[in-house]
Amino acid sequence: MSGRKFAGYKDDNKRRDVRLAVKGVKFVVGNQEFPVADMSVAGFRLGHAIGKMRPGQKFTVSHVITEDDGRVPLGAPGEVVRTDYAETSLGCRFGKLTGGQFRIIEAIAMRRPLSTLGTPAKRKGFFGLFGG
Repeated sequence: MSGRKFAGYKDDNKRRDVRLAVKGVKFVVGNQEFPVADMSVAGFRLGHAIGKMRPGQKFTVSHVITEDDGRVPLGAPGEVVRTDYAETSLGCRFGKLTGGQFRIIEAIAMRRPLSTLGTPAKRKGFFGLFGG
């Protein structure tokens, strides 16, 4: 079985939802901020969280902090799946997400600014095929 690939990425990825490295992103869990090393729309890796949470523990990501957009409310459910001692991080997955939570997470995973979430896509000429 071949993994999914994103356009522009050459690495084959065996995950169901491809995780991409992110920089400058933090998730707020409880009152603590944890850096996010990589993420997809299904899961993420939290740095500096070993010893603060354990596999099987459920939690809520109350906010996401990005360099461009600052602190944004999220309220997404999460669960610790595994401890990665080599990377000193925790592998986590999201629980059931609302449409709004999914759009925020997808934008971050795809490196799009959150400020563009409420704006409609710009249309180009004839069926979007030609300049407009």
